[in-house]
Amino acid sequence: MTYPRAFSHIGLSVPDVDAAFKWYTEVLGLYPIMKPTTIKKDESAIGLMCTDVFGPDWTSFRICHLACRPGRHRNLRVSKQREAAEQSRILEDRNLPFLHH
Repeated sequence: MTYPRAFSHIGLSVPDVDAAFKWYTEVLGLYPIMKPTTIKKDESAIGLMCTDVFGPDWTSFRICHLACRPGRHRNLRVSKQREAAEQSRILEDRNLPFLHH
């Protein structure tokens, strides 16, 4: 396998999409492709696709799509477990989202 490998997107689950949207756009400089919106279970194409993915019991969820600006790169640091726990605590104290493995 040749490295580095690229990926097309990453999905993150966050407790507050609106707060995460604000943080990722203002702090990391990502730009919106789709601003935060509510997806509801219905007979639309997206509603039917979500039923296929999540099963029949879902009702609604909030989602947004963000991207890096062309020519810019964002590095995500993988920390040792103790460092990651401390970073998580700090970000939780500030009510900010945290990505971990």
